Amino acid sequence: MSWEVSPILAPLIADVKAKHPGMTVGTIGDEAHQEEGTQSDHNPDQYGFVTAADFMIGTDFSVQDAADLANRLRVLKDGRTAYVIYNRHIMSGPSDPAGDDWEWRSYDGSDPHTNHVHVSVFHSSDPRPTTTWNVYPVPTTNEVDMPLNDDDKAWITGAIKGLLSDTLGASGPNVGQDIERTEAIQATLAQVAADVSVIKGMVEEVKG
Repeated sequence: MSWEVSPILAPLIADVKAKHPGMTVGTIGDEAHQEEGTQSDHNPDQYGFVTAADFMIGTDFSVQDAADLANRLRVLKDGRTAYVIYNRHIMSGPSDPAGDDWEWRSYDGSDPHTNHVHVSVFHSSDPRPTTTWNVYPVPTTNEVDMPLNDDDKAWITGAIKGLLSDTLGASGPNVGQDIERTEAIQATLAQVAADVSVIKGMVEEVKG
């Protein structure tokens, strides 16, 4: 039968391919998927749409990239997601009758999905073309990390030197000196945390 990739799924494929142009994405199932009695979202559904994609680990898409994509989809919680399978784990979205938990749980299917991320979207008789999934959002101007100026760098350098001199100085073998050293470490870290908080506040004020 004729088929096409679901317009619900196509924007996700486009998003990931834009980030990793050299990668391979599988959609329509092979003969094993099409054997009689086999249920798979890689087979055209009753409406003629393939609702699953496999993002294959390989050229321009590493194991780390795969894990990153899988977890981005969990954090994104996009309602178009039915379920995601990767590395012996599965996560369901609201489109999957199995649940709406967005949390990874063990997957013991015959294919452990260790060499690809499987993403299925919901079935629809009229899957309107949808917009980008924004799985790799482009930061806005306000979200771009602000570079440190010379004063900031000088303060950080001084703080590190102070931390090293306070916490890594000579220490005798007795318990009393070890306790004093621990207290010095705690005090220094508290001061560093307080100063970092001040700088963060200044940065937010400038960004605002």
